[in-house]
Amino acid sequence: MEHNQPDLKTARLLLRRLRLDDANFVSTHAGDLQVARNLAVVPHPYPDGAAEEFIRASLAGETGTLVWLIEYGGEGHTIPVGIVSLKQADPLNGILGYWVAPWLWGFGFATEAVNGVVEHARHTGFSRLKAGVHEGNEASARVLVKAGFSLVGKGEEFSVALGEEVHVHHFELVLAGAGT
Repeated sequence: MEHNQPDLKTARLLLRRLRLDDANFVSTHAGDLQVARNLAVVPHPYPDGAAEEFIRASLAGETGTLVWLIEYGGEGHTIPVGIVSLKQADPLNGILGYWVAPWLWGFGFATEAVNGVVEHARHTGFSRLKAGVHEGNEASARVLVKAGFSLVGKGEEFSVALGEEVHVHHFELVLAGAGT
């Protein structure tokens, strides 16, 4: 996947590349059990230095994933909200991931950020996007449905934070003009 990623703007948000000074935000909120329990690969408790390593790997293009920090607000008065990512699974298919800091849940930030990345994917040649939602995370499922995703199946995956298999709902979005 191309390492040079653009900033994306939506009505209220700026989605920008991570910077090393975002490490405290990432560590604090990805490490929150309310967030980590809904993500497959994020440990809880979040290890010291893990945020910096994640940011360095992301910036170096080592993860095969475009990762944006979601910021809300105007010039000079922004607050970090969460993370949204797009991993290229193969030349035409992507895997979407996202989280928002718990104190900012319910304001539509995830929906807006996901829609921004969906539009980016649509314009950069992706045919299909996939995402998984842990069972019981209805708010995240609603975000995907609002962005046009459909439930296509169920399964299980290992949750690092919980240390066990969890039930997952698989969602998919076929982008306009894409084959089946």
